[in-house]
Amino acid sequence: MGSQFDSNLKRLLIRSLYNNGGDSIFFNDTQGDDHDKVYGLFLCRGDVPASVCQNCIDMASNEIVKDCPFKKAASIWYDECLIRYSYRSFFSKVDSQVRVCLVNTENITEFEPDKFNEILGKTFSNLSIVATSNPSNCMYATSKANVTSSMRLYSMVQCTHDLSPFDCRNCLSDATLYLSSISKGKMVWRVLVPSCNISSTPSCETCQLQHNLLTMATMVAEAVLESQNLSTQALPELG
Repeated sequence: MGSQFDSNLKRLLIRSLYNNGGDSIFFNDTQGDDHDKVYGLFLCRGDVPASVCQNCIDMASNEIVKDCPFKKAASIWYDECLIRYSYRSFFSKVDSQVRVCLVNTENITEFEPDKFNEILGKTFSNLSIVATSNPSNCMYATSKANVTSSMRLYSMVQCTHDLSPFDCRNCLSDATLYLSSISKGKMVWRVLVPSCNISSTPSCETCQLQHNLLTMATMVAEAVLESQNLSTQALPELG
């Protein structure tokens, strides 16, 4: 028989989060009281239909319980959704220190690395303004642009809806700076943190990107366990 915390977690995932997945792309809730209280949320990508959002929540909820048994805090990302829970309250607080990166194994050939990072920085900066300047955008923005005659860049930013516009922009800025700091000539095309995420997917003849990672109905990153030590350092990049 599991603990009261485990029972509260199951109620949070299976009842509260799943049941609200058909009505919204974001929802947060708590279950239980005192030391057994569980805080949790889901965030679905801004362009997914309600049915896809709810299916993703269902898959992610099952996977996070299986991969993180007896853990007091965890986050899991799929292409279409994020689920996060903790024994500590994290609502309306920016957490950009736990990071998962998806990196293309090919070197950048269309640009010098510094030039490509400059393009990404400007793109994400503009998108962060769009995502936070109008409440109807729901902390989400996308763009597509031809950056050369043979490359088109598809970019996206998104924050959890409990953040203020100011905190959302700070989270996206931290993620962008981290992307630039670890690229080292590689094409980092997604940075996932608990409070926000950024992605930029090039489409070009010479870019041998692993597009299947974006379209697979499986996890893009294994469950990330949060702890006192882990929350102050970056996780290893996933390639």
